[in-house]
Amino acid sequence: MTNSPVPAKDGPSSIAKTTRELPQPLFACSHCPACGFNNFPPSDVCPQCWSRNLQVKELSRTGVLYSFSSQLLEGEKHFVGYVDLPEGVRVFGRLTGNEPQQPSCGIPVRFSSVQPASGRPSFVFALPTGKQED
Repeated sequence: MTNSPVPAKDGPSSIAKTTRELPQPLFACSHCPACGFNNFPPSDVCPQCWSRNLQVKELSRTGVLYSFSSQLLEGEKHFVGYVDLPEGVRVFGRLTGNEPQQPSCGIPVRFSSVQPASGRPSFVFALPTGKQED
């Protein structure tokens, strides 16, 4: 017996397909009621216990910046980073905001939008503006 995932019989899973093909992509993960594991991006098989009885769970709109990097695009600095959410998943996205502060690991960020890029959703998180108070 191997420990590899069982392929979906009818192509892409209904959970993964549903969250990708909505007119406005859903900011969600798959949740396994059997073991409690949350998986992002959503899938049709739990990677922890291999259950196929999964549910769609909408993700929190706030998280904590885990790591970040800057990119220079057309002479302008842009930030991207990984955000840890309360559901135990880590999501990659662009970091934006009006007069954003320099990102630093551990600051709170807020989910602001989903922007399709090349047919796939791209997540955007707003950085805090102004000075942070300790």
